[in-house]
This record gives sequence, C-alpha cells and structure tokens, in this order.
Amino acid sequence: MTENANVSPSRIAAARVLMETLEKGLPLSNLPGHPAFSSLGYQDRAFASEIVYGVLRNLLRCDYLIRGHSNTRFDRIDREVLWILRISLYQLEFMSSPDYAVVSDAVAMASCFRKSSAAGFINGLLRTFLRERVPLPAGNSVAGLAVRYSHPEWLVARYLARFGAKRARKMMAVNNKPPESYLRINPGRIGEDEFTDLLDREGIRWQDFPELPGCLKIFSRGFNRHHLYREGNCFYMDFGSQLIAFHVEAEPGMRVGDLCAAPGGKSFILADRTGPKGIVAASDISCSRLRQMQQRMIHYGIANCHLACADLEASLPPFSGLDSVLLDVPCSGLGTLSSNPEIRWLLREEDLLEHQARQAAILGNCFKSLRKGQKIYYSTCSSEPEENEEVVEALLRDEPSAELIGEPFNTIEDQLEGEGFFLAAIRKSQAG
Repeated sequence: MTENANVSPSRIAAARVLMETLEKGLPLSNLPGHPAFSSLGYQDRAFASEIVYGVLRNLLRCDYLIRGHSNTRFDRIDREVLWILRISLYQLEFMSSPDYAVVSDAVAMASCFRKSSAAGFINGLLRTFLRERVPLPAGNSVAGLAVRYSHPEWLVARYLARFGAKRARKMMAVNNKPPESYLRINPGRIGEDEFTDLLDREGIRWQDFPELPGCLKIFSRGFNRHHLYREGNCFYMDFGSQLIAFHVEAEPGMRVGDLCAAPGGKSFILADRTGPKGIVAASDISCSRLRQMQQRMIHYGIANCHLACADLEASLPPFSGLDSVLLDVPCSGLGTLSSNPEIRWLLREEDLLEHQARQAAILGNCFKSLRKGQKIYYSTCSSEPEENEEVVEALLRDEPSAELIGEPFNTIEDQLEGEGFFLAAIRKSQAG
C-alpha cells in the first residue's frame, strides 16, 4: 500500500484494522494499541475507532447498500475496494462528515491501496447512493431484520424464535448502540462521595446506582486520561459485570474463589467485599493475563488476591478451603455485542456447542472440588441457552448432589443497564 498525504490517516488505519479483524478472524481485544493506530494522535484514533466499530455494527447494511448501487457483482469487487466502500457508506449514512469529503477521500484511498483503476467505480457508486438511496427491506423476516439491524441470519432466527419480533428488534437495537461507560470506584483509594464531589467540581456528569455501590455511569469521553483514572481511583467495568460480582456470596473474612479471573475486575470487587481478613483465590488459564492482573493489583493497591495459573478444563482448581466460588467461564461473548461487535461476524452457530463442551468440563471439575454445602456461581456473558441453562441443567442431571438455588439471574431478559450476563447459583448438598 502507498501513502497519500491527501487521505485521512484515520480512514486508512480503520481499513487496515477491519481487514485484519474479519479476514484473519482476530478479535478487537486492544484497538487503541493496534499497530495501525500507533502513528495517530488522540483525535485521529478516536475517529478511526468510531469508523471501525460503526462499520462492524452495520456491516450487512453497508453491504446491502453496495449491492443496491453497484453494477458489478458483489463477489467480483476487489477486497480493498469493498472496504473503502463500506467505510465510506458508513460515514455517509451515520456520521456527520461532509459528503464531498467522504467521496473525495474514498477516491484517493483507491490509489493508496493500488486500486486507482477503481476510482471511477467508487466515485460513481457513492454519488449514486447520495442521489437515490435504495430503501432497506421492511417487515420481520429473518433476512430483512438481518440487513436492517446488521446481525447474522442465524442469530436473528434465534432471537425471533425465543423472544418474538418486538423483543428481538429491541435487543438488536441495543447491540448496535455504542456502549455506555461505567466505572468501578476503588474504595481502597477513595470514597464514593469524595470521588463524585471531585467530578461535580469539574462539571463531569455522572449517575450512581443505589443497588450497586461503587458503580458510576460516566458521561465523559476519554475519562481514562483523567487524573482520577490514571491514579488508580477507579477502573472501567461494565454494569452487568459488576452486578455479577455483587450476587456472589462474599462477606468479611471469607475465602472466595474467582476461578476464571483475568483481567480481574470481579476479583477486585470480591476482595473489597471480603476485606483485609478475607482472601480471593483467583485463577486463570492464561499466565500472561494473570501477570497483567497482578500489575493491576499493584496499581489499585489490592493485597488480598492470591493468583494461580490453571487449566480447569483438564484439572481440578488449585485452591481448597473456599467458602464460595465464582466461575465466570470463557464463552462466545454474545451478550457483549455492543462492546465487541466483531463477535457476530467471527462466531459460527456451531461454535456454541464447542463452547458448551468446554464450559461443562470446567463446571464439572470445579463442582467436584466443592465441600458439602458450598456454593458455586456459574456465569457467562452470553445470551444463548447452550452456554447458560443447558450447561447448568447438564450438571444438575449428572451430579445428584447439585442443587440449583433459586432461579438463574439473567440481565439479558431486561437489559436496562450494561451488557448481557447470566448467573446461576448451585450448591453441593449436604446429602451428596
């Protein structure tokens, strides 16, 4: 690819990231740290990020518009040209960039990708779109909803079958909104009143939640550059994720396990709840992620977490004598499509059963390690029953001593704040 001083570096970086994400199947685990963003300033990184996430949330819609305005068969369009068109149509449809600037940049991008011969095609398609837009499909068919809400058809069909058209449309609309920013205040460093007083003095809007102490919704972009964040007084953590940690039994002095712990947010909440005389025994399969978690512990001043690397699919947990256990297993992430829009395009429906097999093995091993009367809290950030209810039901069927405590908790059913999480509390009975 050649450079062109007339092309926005943000759009070039966005194209590189999008091609790598969907063509190589790489999740957007750390978009700001992506090599394509390394030479961008803060404003350019923010602009490129908005394009990347926006295109991923509206990919099928962009492709539908390309098909509707192209005289070339969709599968005959060069891959680089296709990404230029997707980025440009997203900007024209959803962003406030001037039309002439978007079209001009798109034409210039063709030469950057050595596709100068396609400049006329790109220019013509975008200008045709601006003159006479193809209407989106109406109705509640799977194919129509897939285009309008840009979700894969297999997932749309699942939503329709389980929730009906009205609920399905609402869920997909929520998935397509940029996630709101939630903070967890670090009580070891600062009190909630002091924290919010400092926000008020600076005119930063916030919202608290009486049912979830220490959680704030923050209405300020780029708060990770604020001194309160950089000094370890808080960290980003979704509302639903915080809520899961508060549903786990954890009292002062207890020994609580968090057995799929990295990056550590739930462990840190449990560490606060168990207090200086308690212990959080945290494990994860990834030693590198545990090292990162350890650095976070130092930064936030958290001393009562003990870390161990363990593959719980193949072995029993490395801790004993725990009073309760949180098991937030690896999953598809289908409850987090707002934050992770690429998942909908990288995941296949058949992958759900592969996740289920792994989750069932992990839950089975962890349940075997429980003492009689001890509770385990099984959690995912998935919306799908294969990873949630079916895993729990299999354990209840296979383990006579397993007892479900109450009904599973599911933020997906009424997603007022944050993203989608599932939690089921299971006890090993005294008779087992």
